[in-house]
Amino acid sequence: MVSLSIKTGDILVSRANTRELLGLAALATKDSPLTMLCDKLFRFRTNNSLAYPDYLVRTIRCPSSRAQIESSTNGASSSMQNIGQGVIWNLWISLPPVSEQKRILSHIQETNKNIDQAITRTQREIELMREYRTRLISDVVTGKVDVHGVEVPKKNCRNWMKRSTKPTARPMTIWKRRRSDGSQASENLSHCACGPVAVDYRG
Repeated sequence: MVSLSIKTGDILVSRANTRELLGLAALATKDSPLTMLCDKLFRFRTNNSLAYPDYLVRTIRCPSSRAQIESSTNGASSSMQNIGQGVIWNLWISLPPVSEQKRILSHIQETNKNIDQAITRTQREIELMREYRTRLISDVVTGKVDVHGVEVPKKNCRNWMKRSTKPTARPMTIWKRRRSDGSQASENLSHCACGPVAVDYRG
């Protein structure tokens, strides 16, 4: 079992997948003793005097290598193609001295830094907007935010009705709490869910 665990420096290549994912390579950056090697993956290591692992992985991912891999696939189904080890061993790749490989990697990482930072910021903003949406819905439902008298634009309502296959037209009752004395009141809504209109308010 120890021989099947993933170790730092292992290069893993998909040997069975769809044509687009077949032959994709990844580098293990830490030991994973509880992660076993899948039978759908090739694993190999580099001779560090000839090839830097991260450089080799990026080279296998580049368009010229992808073209060689995709032209050598076989399989009866388009959803499950296969390659043999020889496809990877016989790839024609550019292999400069290790020192040059490291300089190329440094340039790539520096170039991608701004892109990675922009992606991270955007993902964080999306998370914050989702959190705000969830909190706003909760505040409206619990009565912390008063939406009485808020109207949905008629244009949006019509668009919703066109998309909806089963519009809801039955009356609804929403409970909310008065801010003045803390007593509860109900609002009877008799319009469809896309644009409720208050017709009765009872204290």
